[in-house]
Amino acid sequence: MSGFTASGTSLTQTSATQLAPLGFVMTVGDGDNGLVEYMYCYNDSGSEIAANIVVQRKDATVKAHILIAPVAGSIKLEQVLGITQTAIPSTHYGWVARKGIVTATADATVNADLPVVMDASTAGNVTHGSTSATAVTGFGATLAGRTGTGTLSIIIDCRG
Repeated sequence: MSGFTASGTSLTQTSATQLAPLGFVMTVGDGDNGLVEYMYCYNDSGSEIAANIVVQRKDATVKAHILIAPVAGSIKLEQVLGITQTAIPSTHYGWVARKGIVTATADATVNADLPVVMDASTAGNVTHGSTSATAVTGFGATLAGRTGTGTLSIIIDCRG
């Protein structure tokens, strides 16, 4: 994921000036990870959103305005827009990954090969869903587990 996109902006670029249409979706190749889909968004949350954090579409807007997704039980899967791969300052525009293999943040151990769901205690973080036969419906799957706090690789397919 490097270089510039067809829109003339880098996927890691943020700006106080709008450089592409809000909601513009771009699919780019990411080497052996395949394709990753990004959406151009505006951070309307009132604070910076760090890299690798789950974001949702802001309530009561049809535009691609984002804020940090709340903890599990406070959000419907349809509201999850994607995961930031670069920090987006408040009142700035930037790209959010919404489909493909991406990096996410977890604040506890996450097991591999399970559904990705919102963490129950930390907004914007992910964890794994149930290991039972009645699997939790998530917005992706863990690819590689991790022990403790940090980032991990997951595959997502967000609808927000």
